[in-house]
Amino acid sequence: MIPAGYMLKTVMAKPPSIKKDSVIDIFAVSPCLSENFADYIDYWRHNGFWLFNRPSDMDEIVSREGKNRDDFKLFYLNI
Repeated sequence: MIPAGYMLKTVMAKPPSIKKDSVIDIFAVSPCLSENFADYIDYWRHNGFWLFNRPSDMDEIVSREGKNRDDFKLFYLNI
């Protein structure tokens, strides 16, 4: 596996279209379901996988965007 990086994300509650009782939340690296913490591209802190090498690399962006880091979950992706 290759370590791709970190991303702060929102966690989506199970949508009504998913009928399984065992599904509670959706944890997705894709921003289609779980939003990224900010529109971070213009900050140019991300790596070639469009993720971050260290969780702390997102701290300044979160602060500059006026958001609270506690509102997000930290995701890590290996590919």
